[in-house]
Amino acid sequence: MSTIETIRFKLRDGVGESEFRRLNHEVETGYMALRPGFVSRETALSSDGEWFVSVHWATAGDAKATVDAFFSAPETQAFLAAVDIPTVSSGSYQLVEPDTKGPEMQIVKMADLPSVRLDGEIMARIFDGSKHGDGITVSAFIVDLPPGAGPKRHVHPYEEVFVTLNGRVELEADGTVRTTGPDEVCVVPAHIPHTFTNVGTDRAVMVNIHANPSVITDFVDGGPERVGYEFNHAEGAGPPPRG
Repeated sequence: MSTIETIRFKLRDGVGESEFRRLNHEVETGYMALRPGFVSRETALSSDGEWFVSVHWATAGDAKATVDAFFSAPETQAFLAAVDIPTVSSGSYQLVEPDTKGPEMQIVKMADLPSVRLDGEIMARIFDGSKHGDGITVSAFIVDLPPGAGPKRHVHPYEEVFVTLNGRVELEADGTVRTTGPDEVCVVPAHIPHTFTNVGTDRAVMVNIHANPSVITDFVDGGPERVGYEFNHAEGAGPPPRG
């Protein structure tokens, strides 16, 4: 693992800054940079005359080998003679690499998701993104409707994207009616009252994407009455969507 070695010190009385800069350059180019595992070296000077040197080594072993040899190497003696040894303090640090691994893929069982029922039959499953990990910014209804079925009229405070995978669905949004199927994607803006109904002869399968980490639903007046329509959360974890 990469290692950073540091040393702080002051100069002996009578050693000038310009003279030490020359000695420091010589020890860096003539000794340190030639050692196995050398990566880089930086030197800094504080306002009160304290020098700070940081050396980056490829491995801890490379750093230790150079530190062990440094005080006896002929190339370092002029440098050491300029340093006030009692002021020396040193440190050794392992370089912390950034964690670049992103979130892992998650698999959620459909049966573990809360359900929406109509007359006791499951019409949809609710994927509420916020219940399944940090950073998930979308939610969804996975819908499977028999002919004639659909939700009560409602609104969301965000856009909803309707993707019909099978069947024919009549989508009504703020008075505009559109019959759609697998060849189209429909988007209903935020705060627009809407509903949809399976107007085909087969079951309608849809994925309705909610552009929000959590599902928020408010039911409104108007639209078809759906007798027996209910959110059923006994089969899934987490509180129900609002509404």
